[in-house]
Amino acid sequence: LQYSNMGFVVFYITHPNEEQAQNIASSLIEKRYVACANIYPVGSEYHWNGKVEKDAEWVSLCKTSYDNIERVESLVKSIHVYATPCITHWKAAANVEYEKWILKNVLR
Repeated sequence: LQYSNMGFVVFYITHPNEEQAQNIASSLIEKRYVACANIYPVGSEYHWNGKVEKDAEWVSLCKTSYDNIERVESLVKSIHVYATPCITHWKAAANVEYEKWILKNVLR
């Protein structure tokens, strides 16, 4: 495989249910803030209000350019139902063709 030096960003966002995950992913894709999103169920365990909680949640993995980090965070915060949503992101690399596809399909 050939890799480029371009890179992109992957967001990991948790949601209380599939509908919320789909709604946020659709909003991000429609605005071209992300090129695509993968959505799947997960089990979560965390501290909240002095107790350990265990919940079924949904996660979206969203791919975008570095230019869209603030746009993605801002939109997700504005429509997410959690008081403290999990919105994490990290630098990623992939094969050249996939990176080009991501960057071609988002705002820049």
